[in-house]
Amino acid sequence: MVVLFVTPQGRLELQARTEEGLELTRAEMVIAEWVLSHGEEAGAGSETPSSTSYYFIPMTSAETIVGVIGLRKSAASLLPEQRRVRRSIAGLAALAASRWVTEP
Repeated sequence: MVVLFVTPQGRLELQARTEEGLELTRAEMVIAEWVLSHGEEAGAGSETPSSTSYYFIPMTSAETIVGVIGLRKSAASLLPEQRRVRRSIAGLAALAASRWVTEP
């Protein structure tokens, strides 16, 4: 899993990862940036076609997207309730991080 937050310049920056040395390719960053600009899930197993092993979920707090979570799991194998749980976790993470991310 990776967590990307929005910088003051409006770009995504990788802030946390579950594995040492885990990086995103340029193509994966493009998909994550698409999630940021559209506010919709995208990536592996989603209806948005991509050639990534990540499933990206926007972190939305009070109508503002503060970041994107990337899971190394295809959404195609997730049950609807598992998708809802992941969206809920992303929302809770966004609430917790929104003050930290938006402070100067």
